[in-house]
Amino acid sequence: MRVEDGKLILEKRKCSCNDGIVTYYVACPNNHKAVRGKYPGNKCPHCGAKNKWDHKSIGSHEETCPRCNGAAILDESRYDSIPDELWQSLTFKVYRSNRRASWAEQWLGLGCYSTVDYGAYKKLTDAEIIAKNREHHYIQACKVCNKDLIMCDHIGILCHDQGYSVVAIMKGGETV
Repeated sequence: MRVEDGKLILEKRKCSCNDGIVTYYVACPNNHKAVRGKYPGNKCPHCGAKNKWDHKSIGSHEETCPRCNGAAILDESRYDSIPDELWQSLTFKVYRSNRRASWAEQWLGLGCYSTVDYGAYKKLTDAEIIAKNREHHYIQACKVCNKDLIMCDHIGILCHDQGYSVVAIMKGGETV
């Protein structure tokens, strides 16, 4: 994943499988079922568990990965995480205000993410807030670009009374 002329370019990425092979484990047929008193020696006859929480897998089998069809390579999508270097290369701006957090900021994590620090950010300078948020990892590409894969103008840190929301802001001022 890279940016060229303000547009996100999707490439290939490695699949999370093990070289195109996925291992599936077979659970004990008595999984989460009581053992004590049901079987001789108070042990599960399939896996040897002594209580209903200790059941183990009784085997495994390998199959071709259904996501990559054994190729171990996938096409990137807007829902994959952007590289850390890309996130850190974006421009950050802090917008301070004296307002309450919206319902979306409190419950849904508006934008890239929301932070509730109960106003602790007020003791930090803008540079310290930006440095703190540059370290954040695992941001999906769809949070910083629109549907046409046009990258945002900058990342806005929108402060409110209880914390702040980190939001991608496009050229016209609308948020992603």
